[in-house]
This record gives sequence, structure tokens and C-alpha cells, in this order.
Amino acid sequence: MNTTIFRQFLGQNPERTKMIIIAVIAFGMGTLFGGSGGGNGRYMPMGASGGIIMDTRTGTAWRIDQERPGTYTRLASFSYF
Repeated sequence: MNTTIFRQFLGQNPERTKMIIIAVIAFGMGTLFGGSGGGNGRYMPMGASGGIIMDTRTGTAWRIDQERPGTYTRLASFSYF
């Protein structure tokens, strides 16, 4: 495979432009192949018992309420903004 045209293109551009091109390509590949990371992408189980879940969009931890089935108790908010 002849890569001289590609190498000439890279040789004509400054380092900053090369880094921007690499960043855009990496972002695109991460978007296409990243996946959700497990679970349904929003609520992730925490701890060994599995009784606590984390809302990854808001950063809030919830505990399954044993007294009232089907309800959750808010524990804390782990804001990262």
C-alpha cells in the first residue's frame, strides 16, 4: 500500500492540526464502538449485596426499600459538575 500521499498531507500540516484530526477520529470511534458499559446504561448496581443502585446521569445513589417493595430510598448525590 502506497502511503506517500497520506504522509505528504501530514507533513504539510502543523502539529496542532494533526492533534485535532486525531482527536476527532478518536471521538468518532469511541462513539461508534464505546457501548454502554453494562447494565442498561443508566442504573448500575453498587456494592456486594446489590441493594444499592447508582443513577449514572444524575449521580444519585438509591437503596431498595425492604419495607415497601418496588420503592427506593435516596441515599446521596455524587455530583461531578
